[in-house]
Parts: sequence; structure tokens; C-alpha cells
Amino acid sequence: MANKMKAGVIFLLFMGGCGESIVIDEATGETTSCPLTEAAVVETGLGNPRQLQVDEASVYYLQDAGPDILFQRIAKDGAGSPQTLFTWRRFAVVGTPDYAVGSSKVYVMDPAEGGGQTLGGGHIEIIDKADPSQSQSVAPVSRLDCVGEELRGLALAGDGTVYWMQDNFSIEAEECTQLPVAIAKLVPGETTAHLIGDTPKSSAVTTADNSHFFWASPDTGIFRISHNGGEPELLSATSEAAAELTLDTDAIASTAFYTTAAKTFSIATFGTSQEIFSSRLVGLTSDGANLFGTVARNMPGNPAWVNRIKFNGHGLAFLGKGAIGTVAVDDTFIYFVDSSGTQIMKACK
Repeated sequence: MANKMKAGVIFLLFMGGCGESIVIDEATGETTSCPLTEAAVVETGLGNPRQLQVDEASVYYLQDAGPDILFQRIAKDGAGSPQTLFTWRRFAVVGTPDYAVGSSKVYVMDPAEGGGQTLGGGHIEIIDKADPSQSQSVAPVSRLDCVGEELRGLALAGDGTVYWMQDNFSIEAEECTQLPVAIAKLVPGETTAHLIGDTPKSSAVTTADNSHFFWASPDTGIFRISHNGGEPELLSATSEAAAELTLDTDAIASTAFYTTAAKTFSIATFGTSQEIFSSRLVGLTSDGANLFGTVARNMPGNPAWVNRIKFNGHGLAFLGKGAIGTVAVDDTFIYFVDSSGTQIMKACK
């Protein structure tokens, strides 16, 4: 049962450096009961864990392990050992590895491969969550007889459609005509990707809903394109590059939220963005009712605050202390990396 406190006051009690999970709403003064008394460790001894995502049973993440980048998952309660689902060789990967977690499949983006004088194009690996030994590889759409296509900006819509951007490349520039960056999609149940449009520059800052693929152009603004293809639409120009992008997909028309180096914004209507938070919520993500992320503190060496705000920027709540980086949320908890950069934690959201 919620406890009442004076409205407009925010408190968060910390114990043992972990952060007690007592969340007090800025607007109402209500505290929310929680099955945890303080932040709990899900997994420890990791090497720079990042890019956290969750499903109903597991926490997914990337981590460094010697010469490798591992894509792993661990049970939400920390039981058992991490399971490795995919491995990249750090010296060989070109671009930024990425993944998306669906209802029954995991989609892994191998952006491109390189080593010495050899370059190879990227691909999408579809891994069965129930039996990870069952997987299949999906090639990007081939446009020219170049060395390959480099993939960026993987995004998964709620209907299971997977999107990405792909850019053709060659060791020798004259060997390959430079084409616009293509936008590709993979429909659930298919193994052949299709192109739906193009854009001048690729982006790793992307997201999707059931009707559109969204991305942040590095120097122009926030765009979207219909899942059926067509011309890209400019949602809003941006004065500086966007760092993260997420959606409120529960609205009739998805509201987009994005961060820059210093602030957090919303785009509720075409052509208009509004500052909703005076700091960047690093790792910006949404649970359909609130936005979550980490915010650096002013003093060097201090851990970041793990924060929650409402879509209008109000209702600021501090959920724990952690490291600057991505966060993930489910119905009850927020998952984040601790300030040592070696542990995945969870606290009530």
C-alpha cells in the first residue's frame, strides 16, 4: 500500500552503497512499495556490460571477454550461469554489434567483418530463444557486386518486423559505386530482406513501431519511414546530433523521445520538439508510462543517478546509483550497470 508524504518532496534512501528501492513521486509525494529493500545484484564479474535488454525471463547484454565480445543472457534472479548466444572477435568486427529481443527469437546484427586486407559484409543471425542451437543467417539485400554491406541501426517493432540500415563498401573505393544508405526490413517468418527506402547517411540511433521505422540523422533531425516504404518524413529538425531515441507506442500515434549531449526532448507533433528534461537521460528507454535513464552527477567519481520521469518531464524519481549507460525495464524492475562497470543490478522502478 502506498505511503503518503508531503507533495513536491523527493527522497531516496541509500544503504550500503546500493540504493534502497523506495521511490517517491515528485508530484504526489507517494512512495511505491517494492519487493526489494535495496538494489540487488543480478550478475557480477563482467567486463564492461552494456546494451541491456530484458524479456520475461532473462537479462541480455554484451560484454568484453579477452579478444571477444560476448552476447549473453542471465536469469533475472541471477540463478545459474550466463549463457553465451553469439560471439564477435573484437579485432575482426567492423562497426558496432547490436541485437534485439523478440517474443520467441533474438536478432543479432553482425555489422561487418574485417581483418588484414579482407572485408566481409554483415548479416543478421536469428536465434531461437528456447533452443539457441537453432539459428539461421539472413543476408542483407545485395545491391552491387561490392565486397559487402555494413549494417547499422537494428530495430525491432512490436509486430516482429526487423529493420536496419545498410551501406555498401569496398577496400578500393573505385571498385564500388557509392549508393545511398538503404533501409531494409525482414518480415516475421521470412528469411529474405527487402528494401523500403534510402537516406543520405546511416545511423545507429533507431527504433520502430508497427507502422514506421524511425532514426536520428547525424546532422539533420529525426526521421521516419512507413513500413510499406516511400519517402522519409522529417519529424523534427535537431540543433545537435541525437544520442538516443525511443517511443511511447501506447499512444494513438507514437510519440518520439530523444536525447542530445545535454538534454532530453519529446516530439508529439510534426515539426515540433520540446525540451522535457534539462539533462541527458543516457540509455533512454520507455515502459509505456515513463522514461528511464542514467544522469551523470556533478562531482567527478560519483556514480550516476538512475532516474525515472513522466513523458511530460515531471515526476522525477531517483531509483538507484549506477554507471552511465543503458538501462532496461520490465513490469517491476529497472536493470542497470553498477558504478564499477562489472555488475548488472536491479531495483524497483
